[in-house]
Amino acid sequence: MNGRVAGVLLGLLILQGCGIGWGLSAVSYGALQVSVAAEDVRKRAEATNAMEPELIDTSIDAISKNKVLDAERAYLHIYEDTSYPDNVRAQALYQNGLMYSVPTHKYYSDERAMMYFEKVLEEFPKMDENLEVSQRIAELQDPKRKKPRYQPNKMLLNPKAPPAN
Repeated sequence: MNGRVAGVLLGLLILQGCGIGWGLSAVSYGALQVSVAAEDVRKRAEATNAMEPELIDTSIDAISKNKVLDAERAYLHIYEDTSYPDNVRAQALYQNGLMYSVPTHKYYSDERAMMYFEKVLEEFPKMDENLEVSQRIAELQDPKRKKPRYQPNKMLLNPKAPPAN
C-alpha cells in the first residue's frame, strides 16, 4: 500500500513538473512574441519619423501601432472644440494631413491628406506660414511626383523561434 501511495505521489510530482515546464515555455514564447512586436513598432516609428519629421509623437505612435483612425478622431475632437486656440486647432488638422501623407501604414491616402491640408488653408489661412500647408499641397499635386505605395511590414521574427500557432 505504501508503495502505491509513493508511486502516485511520485507520478503527480512528475506531472506537475512537466506542467510547470510547459507553462514556462509558453510564457517565454509569449514574451518573445511581445518583444518582436515591440521591435517592429519601434522600427516603424523610426521609419515614419525619418519620412516625416514634422509629425508629433502622438501621430508617430498612432502610425506605428496602426491606430491612425483613433488619432484622427482625437485630432478632429480638438479641431471641433472652439475653446482651443486657432493654432492648436489648425495643428490638429495638419497632423491628420501629415499622418495620411506618410505611406508607412495601411490607411495612407494622398486624397485624405489633401482634404486636411486644404481645410487648414480654408479655415486658418494665417497658419500657412507656420505649417507650410501650401508647400504640402503643391507636393501632393506635383505631376512628376512618384506616388509611394504602402507595403505591409513583415514581423521581424527570430529565425530560431517556433512558428506562431
